[in-house]
Amino acid sequence: MKLAEALSIRADLQRKVNQLKERILRNAKIQVDEKPAEDPNELLLELDQASKELVVLVKKINKTNNILTFDQNNTMADILAEREQLASLRDLYRELAKQATVSQDRYKKLEIKFMPAVDVKSVQKQADDYAKQFRELDVRIQALNWTENLID
Repeated sequence: MKLAEALSIRADLQRKVNQLKERILRNAKIQVDEKPAEDPNELLLELDQASKELVVLVKKINKTNNILTFDQNNTMADILAEREQLASLRDLYRELAKQATVSQDRYKKLEIKFMPAVDVKSVQKQADDYAKQFRELDVRIQALNWTENLID
């Protein structure tokens, strides 16, 4: 199985686990003499099985990412950490630019006037640069995911 396929299956299992949790909680209590829409005990068994499958798959993905060489100096795990940092910085700079963009809703001269504490244009440019770096790195990661096999 290719790494990309395993990642897709992992995403499906994560969604399934989350949906099962929600269904269990929705059926956790009922009125006296009523039946739940779904048996929470059966859902718990299904959740247990899906969780076990997810753990096995995540272990294989992590093992693969730790062994897989991305470039001369980095494993896939190293690059995934870098991609996560780029995403975090991109999101921070986007939010900073958004928050620093001042709209004046003053009705009287006495009302408080705000001004940006940062150069919004340069902050937005930095956000765009991080977004570009993220995209370029992500494309390289995805390409490798489709060529490499999952390690058992």
